[in-house]
Amino acid sequence: MDAFSVEPPLPAGLVLARDTGAISGTPDSAFAAATHVVTASNAAGGTTVKLRISARADRETSLDPLPGPYSDDDIRHLLVRTQWGASPAAFEAARKQGVAGYVKGAVSFPNTSAVEKDADALLVNEDDPKGLKGGFPSTAQLSRWWLRMMTRSKHPFQEVLAFFWHDHFATSSDVLSSDRRYWMKTHVNLWRKKGNGNLRDLLVEMARDWAMLQWLNGDTSTKNAPNENFAREFWELFTLGVDNGYTQEDILEAARAFTGYRERYDDEKKLRYIEFDPERHDTGDKHFFGRTIPGQSAGDDYEAVVDITLEERPVAEFICGKLFSYFCYEDPPAALIDEMAAELRARRWELKPVLKMLLTSEAFFSSKSRHGYVKSPVDFSLGFLRTTGLAVPVSTVDRSLIDQGQRPTQPPTVDGWPEGEFWLSAQGMVERANFALSCITDRSRQEEAGIDVADTLPPANRRSAPEVVTWLADLLRVID
Repeated sequence: MDAFSVEPPLPAGLVLARDTGAISGTPDSAFAAATHVVTASNAAGGTTVKLRISARADRETSLDPLPGPYSDDDIRHLLVRTQWGASPAAFEAARKQGVAGYVKGAVSFPNTSAVEKDADALLVNEDDPKGLKGGFPSTAQLSRWWLRMMTRSKHPFQEVLAFFWHDHFATSSDVLSSDRRYWMKTHVNLWRKKGNGNLRDLLVEMARDWAMLQWLNGDTSTKNAPNENFAREFWELFTLGVDNGYTQEDILEAARAFTGYRERYDDEKKLRYIEFDPERHDTGDKHFFGRTIPGQSAGDDYEAVVDITLEERPVAEFICGKLFSYFCYEDPPAALIDEMAAELRARRWELKPVLKMLLTSEAFFSSKSRHGYVKSPVDFSLGFLRTTGLAVPVSTVDRSLIDQGQRPTQPPTVDGWPEGEFWLSAQGMVERANFALSCITDRSRQEEAGIDVADTLPPANRRSAPEVVTWLADLLRVID
C-alpha cells in the first residue's frame, strides 16, 4: 500500500503515519471509545479496516468500573482485600460469579448464620445463671467469639468491614468489668450487622452504644458537668479529622448535647446496663456550626448533633477517604474522594452503593492498590488461615494476635491500632512466622478436621523446590 488515511480524525496526540499506517503517540486526554476507519490504498485500489479506540485516565484515579474481562490476578486481589485470603475454592467460586456478582453478594450481609450460633457457644460459662447463658464472658471469650466468625464465616466481607469500623470507632473491652462485658458483643454486632447500612443511622447508634458511652465517659456526662471526651473524638477521630471545621466552643456546646445517660444495676440479673435519664440532660439551647439545637426535655440530642454535622461539615469526604485508604491505597487525590463522597450524599448516606462503587472501580484494581500494602497482624493471620484452609484452635489464633499486638475487641487507644510499617518490626515478623509454623505443625487438629497440609502444595509431579516456592508464592500472593 502506498498511502493511508483515517476518518474521523484521530484524537489529539495520536498520529497516523501516511506511508505505513502505523498509529503512534500519546493522547492529550482521556476519551470515550469511538470507531475510526483506516483506509489503505495504492494504484490497484484500496481496503479499509475499522478500529475502535479509547483512552482512559490513570486507573488509580478512576472510580469507573474496571471493564472486563478480569484476570485471575484481579480476582485474587479482590478476594484478599474482601475476605483476607483467597483459597483455591473461593477463587473458583468468585470466578464463576464474576466480579460484579461477587461484590453484590459480598456487601449484602445475612441476619444470622450457623457460624454465629457456633461462635455464641464460646461465650457460655458453666456457672452462668439460667436464662443468661453467655452473659458473663471474659475478654478472651469475646476475642475468640469474633475470631471464630472471622475464620469460618461464609460471608467474610461482613467481618472484614466490621473490623474496619471497629478500628475506626475504636473501643476496648478492657474497660468493661464482668457484669458489663456483654456490652461488647452488642458493640461488635453493630459493625457486623449495620456496617454496610446507613452511615447516619450508624453514627447515631454508635454514639448511644453502651460500650462507647463508658469508653468515652458518656455515662457520666451530666448537665452540671458535661464531659468533652466524646464530643471531641466524635469530630476529631470519627467524622471530620483533627481541627477540620470545629472549635473548642463547638466542642463545649456538643458536650452539652451529649448528656443524660447513666449506668444502672439489675439486681435480678446481676448485670449493669445504661439508660437515658432526663434529669441529667442539659435542656437548654445548644449552638454550633451556625445552627441551634432547641432546648427540650423529651430525650437526648444525639440525633440532632449527627444530623447537623452531616449537613454542615465534610463527613462524607472524611469517611470515604478512610474507606478508600483502607481498601485501596493511602493519600488518594482529593478529586477522587470528592466523587466518592458525592455518591454517598446522593445515596442519602447509604454505604452499600458506595462500597460497590469502590470494590469494582479501576482504582481498586490498579497496580497502586496492589503494591506497597503492609498487612496488619489480623490481615496476615486471617489471610493465612483462609487461604490455606488449615485448621487450628481459635485459642491459638487469639494467643498469636496478642503476641503480634492486635487482639480483636482490644484496640490500644481511641485512635485504634497503628498502621503501615509499624507492623514490620523484627519481633512482629518473628511472631508471624511462629503463627504460620504453628498452623502447619498442628497435625492433630488438621487430621481431626480432615485436612492434609499437603493439599496446599502443587500436584505431586510438580514438587521440586522451585515449583513449590512458586506455587505457595502465588497462593499467598507474595508480590515482587
